[in-house]
Amino acid sequence: MKKKDQNGLANQKPIKDEFSSSTKKELRSENKDKAVENPDLSHTELIEKLDTYSKTNIEENVDDYFAFQKMKNKYLDNMKQKEADRIKGTAHYAQGQKTGLPQPDYETIKQNHIHQDQNLRNNVVREAGEYYNKNNNLNKIYNKESQKLNEPNQLKDIGLDIEK
Repeated sequence: MKKKDQNGLANQKPIKDEFSSSTKKELRSENKDKAVENPDLSHTELIEKLDTYSKTNIEENVDDYFAFQKMKNKYLDNMKQKEADRIKGTAHYAQGQKTGLPQPDYETIKQNHIHQDQNLRNNVVREAGEYYNKNNNLNKIYNKESQKLNEPNQLKDIGLDIEK
């Protein structure tokens, strides 16, 4: 018979406290796991995510809004171009079928298109996430706030009297 642990069952996994402090290394590994768990977004989810990123902190930095909108427009233009090319490819595929040329199965081609689209969406999400993390992280905001609070103390240290 197996020994029971503190919680009662030997096969019970330990419960992680979501509110406990953790090191940066643990946080990085958790974020990588989350990115691996669900990297695939649909077309509409990607558009919504880019719109959400562009609307965050818009009062302080309008450049971020335009950067995310530029990413979104670039993605949409790329998808329009791919769709136009695929329509032409479908016509050529049909002509090849009529003449009896050896061609791969249409389902294989369709799956390749789906895979290419998903890779493009993943790259756009990765690019947007990196831009967002670089420009909108909490350390940056915290440093700005702490500088505002420390400004009067710096003036006293150099010999200026701000009370006059």
